[in-house]
Parts: sequence; structure tokens; C-alpha cells
Amino acid sequence: MAAMLLFSATQPATGDCPPDDFDARQQRVEQRISDAVAQGKLSEREADRFRKTLARIARDCQKCRNSKGLSSWEVSMLVREFDRLNWRLSRRLKTSR
Repeated sequence: MAAMLLFSATQPATGDCPPDDFDARQQRVEQRISDAVAQGKLSEREADRFRKTLARIARDCQKCRNSKGLSSWEVSMLVREFDRLNWRLSRRLKTSR
């Protein structure tokens, strides 16, 4: 992520921002985490790690919304971060069966 921020300092902002569905994606992931804890598939400690990652991604998205915008490359990085978190969560939940 630090490399992404360094890159943004060298590239012009394009005005692109993460899609509006980031809020919905964040809510879905948070719900999946909460459901997994309630079902005993995820410990609170594991849930906290996933939530911390989710919070970091949300902060990065908010920075974009509050700034003049990020490059398309940076938006793609945020999308990949979300996808990676979702993949890790899915993988963890599959191993808890």
C-alpha cells in the first residue's frame, strides 16, 4: 500500500474514485465476519484481524473520496485489496468446516 501512495505522488490524479459499491462490499464482508463468529467458524481474534484489514481498506477509500481523486491504477489496487480480503475470508471459512 505504501508503494501505491508513493506512486500516487508521481502520477496525476484522474478524478477516478472507487465505485460507490465499495460501501456495500464493506457491509457484506462485515456481515460475513459477524455471521462466521456467531456460527463459531471464526474466533473473535481472527475476526478482529479481518476487521482491521477491512478498516484499512475503508480508510483508503475514504481518502480517495476526500481528495481530488486517485489514478485508475490506485483504484484497481483498492479493488484488488478488497478481493484479496474476501478471498482470504472465504478460504478461512472453508477450512473451518
